[in-house]
Amino acid sequence: FVRSMESYLDVHALDPRQMADLLWALAKMAESDLGDSFLDDVLEQGAAKYSEYPPRDIPDVLSALAKLGYEIGEDCLQGFQTRIGDEASQYSATEVATAFWALAVIEQGIEDSTLSALQARAFVTSRQFSPSMAKVVMWAFARLDVDPDPKLVMAFRRVVANH
Repeated sequence: FVRSMESYLDVHALDPRQMADLLWALAKMAESDLGDSFLDDVLEQGAAKYSEYPPRDIPDVLSALAKLGYEIGEDCLQGFQTRIGDEASQYSATEVATAFWALAVIEQGIEDSTLSALQARAFVTSRQFSPSMAKVVMWAFARLDVDPDPKLVMAFRRVVANH
């Protein structure tokens, strides 16, 4: 499938929305042949466009890159984290959980400003979290070796208890 896509799709010409959709689709398909030059090109271009994505696409793009095992460079990851920190106040509970999950899977740490912004948004949207989403966020804290804010832990306990 990926090889046939390569013949008719110029990944360099995709706008950020199209790139986000392509990354999401490939992650859903769980393509594992990362040696494929087309897939490598998609991942490289997808990561490089971090400053161009619409704010609410950023968690999904980062999640797709993480799921596909792309090794994100330090500067690129810092760019993604800066965007997440700047845009987190717009995120839904699902987008917050997705961002936490992706950062935990990437395993390169989390910047304090990104952590603060995501935690604040998680707390504000905590009533929108399902128990499984709350568990994903708590798992991410453990994987990132970061202690969550006690207020967020209490909010998530209420989420779990009320479902």
